[in-house]
Amino acid sequence: MVPGINSLDALLLTAVIATVFISLVRPKPSVSLAACAAVAVAAMLQLMVDGPRWQIVPAYLALIIAASISLSSRRWLRFACAGFTVVLTGLALAAIWAFPIFKLPEVKGEYAVGTTSVFLTDHTREERYTEQAGDRRRLALRIWYPSDEPSYGQERKYFEQALVRSKAITTGTPLPWFTFTHLGKVDVQSRTDARIANGSFPVLIYSHGLGIGWSSGNTPLVEHLASHGYIVIGVGHSYIGSSVIFPDAVTLFDTATRAAMNTEPPEEVMNIYRGVKDIEDPGRQLEVFMRAMDMMPTSIKGKVDQALQTQIDDQKFVLDSLSSLASSTVDLGPHMDLSKVGLFGNSIGGSAAMITCGDNPVCGAVANLDGFHPDQADLELTVPSLTLHSSGNLLVKVNFDRAKADAYLLEITDTTHFNFFDFAIMSPLYQRLGVLGSINGKEGLEIQREYITAFFNGYLRGQSSPLLQGNIANQSRHAILIRRQRTSADGEIP
Repeated sequence: MVPGINSLDALLLTAVIATVFISLVRPKPSVSLAACAAVAVAAMLQLMVDGPRWQIVPAYLALIIAASISLSSRRWLRFACAGFTVVLTGLALAAIWAFPIFKLPEVKGEYAVGTTSVFLTDHTREERYTEQAGDRRRLALRIWYPSDEPSYGQERKYFEQALVRSKAITTGTPLPWFTFTHLGKVDVQSRTDARIANGSFPVLIYSHGLGIGWSSGNTPLVEHLASHGYIVIGVGHSYIGSSVIFPDAVTLFDTATRAAMNTEPPEEVMNIYRGVKDIEDPGRQLEVFMRAMDMMPTSIKGKVDQALQTQIDDQKFVLDSLSSLASSTVDLGPHMDLSKVGLFGNSIGGSAAMITCGDNPVCGAVANLDGFHPDQADLELTVPSLTLHSSGNLLVKVNFDRAKADAYLLEITDTTHFNFFDFAIMSPLYQRLGVLGSINGKEGLEIQREYITAFFNGYLRGQSSPLLQGNIANQSRHAILIRRQRTSADGEIP
């Protein structure tokens, strides 16, 4: 069976092909019409239960053509229509395979997961991404938290306002605007406005990547952490992510930043940059990378630097706002243990998290999912850190080597940068195109969930885990962990 196809999809497509076969083999009007009636019932069931989605449209067209076969007495026309029907059915199968309604990994903690939204305005900062005088920086927070009421609250889907998010993600790509609308049918583990569990929980702040990122872009990870007793705050960074949805507006990825990122750097810079991953020595790799960055036009580098600094400022603002944080339906304040706060992020969000934790005493631990920016190069972290990185990305080792506190470096082999958020499981097509590494997407995300949970449990809760003890404890051949413990005051390795 085609991965991603459900029983109703299979019933509809099978009924279409069966109708074509019957109309060709037994072209009696009564038999053909009965077959057409059966396939119409299958289509009605599919629409009523699953609802329409673009992947099935070729099957609906095939249904119309299949019905027309029974109305024609010309043998050549029936065979021609049959050919079109088979092609359309094949297109439907290909679309279902390429963009499936996928299933998110189950959470494994002791709690059910609730989720809510909070919207903040930083009145001390002007919005640098708009030209409107007086605009202030606005953030949309998606928050996940432990709940002891599994069935309380509203069921939620992966994408809310799926059309808006799909248009935002596909802007500037060859993909049509409706490509990701089916994500509005993907189930998640959390329930909106579920009752928060009794107790006080550590707080984690998550930041997404630049451009394609969004606040729930690591849903399996954040829900998993919430199920283990964390309040996880996903920050929707306006104009930095693909789309940030407010009650009264939607902010999209900044067009000038998008243009800068889509601008091909000078060939001499690209020649240097292409050779970075072929260098096996981390120090030399960093040296060459920094040389390429120094040669990068400011029109390109400046926009990325601006996004990084904006995320850092956003993170600091959220940290300052924790004591008064509450949604309209869930009072989070009494349940947040503000003595146990950690940051983590994907790509540039991970870079920002490390820089923010480098000079903020509130931060007790930080995890970085494959992010590196030149501003990280001089960091000497005094808080425990976990850096996860893709195959060949040795630049992140600089933070591991210079850390003044316990540090962990986790390479997940056979991965690319896009394996470190939910794109890893959205489509098997991405792996075929080389966007993803050869590792099974769910396995890669599971490794991330296990190690990040163990890391924060260890440094925010004092719960030791064999996963953090070194290579001998790794549970996957794809996970290569190196650790350094620095416990003395001067940062020397004991």
